Amino acid sequence: MRNLKAIVVLSLLVGLLLAANFAVRQGVGEVAVAGRRALVENVEGLRSIRLERKGAPTVELGKAGLQWRLRAPYLGSVDEQVVMRFLDTLAMTPITDAISDSSLLKFGRTRADFSLLDPSVRVVLSDENGERDSIGFGSVTPIPGGVYASVE
Repeated sequence: MRNLKAIVVLSLLVGLLLAANFAVRQGVGEVAVAGRRALVENVEGLRSIRLERKGAPTVELGKAGLQWRLRAPYLGSVDEQVVMRFLDTLAMTPITDAISDSSLLKFGRTRADFSLLDPSVRVVLSDENGERDSIGFGSVTPIPGGVYASVE
């Protein structure tokens, strides 16, 4: 049973990694980020990764020393290479366009129009100082393969 849980969590991580990798190759539209060039600017000091998906248990990874460990929905080990590829994908995903909430309102649009008020997937990254980045992935863009994302 424990192996089944590990397989399910790793499958979720691989699926999210593939989705982020697909977004990197196709380009990502981005809402409300100023002065950033990538979804994640520094993965070096990260200590916690939380993956939230609608209808799925929250997956949380924590870094103890140099090793990533699964903290939720249960305790366990993880494949370090999968975690590092996931973080690399987030760090290498370029922001191709950005628009503020006030600019969206000028066009009569809100984050809800892009499924960003309640995103289907949210990645929350925390560093050793407790500072957090939250990346919400919303609906697909009109450009094939693109995804709207919001970084907070």
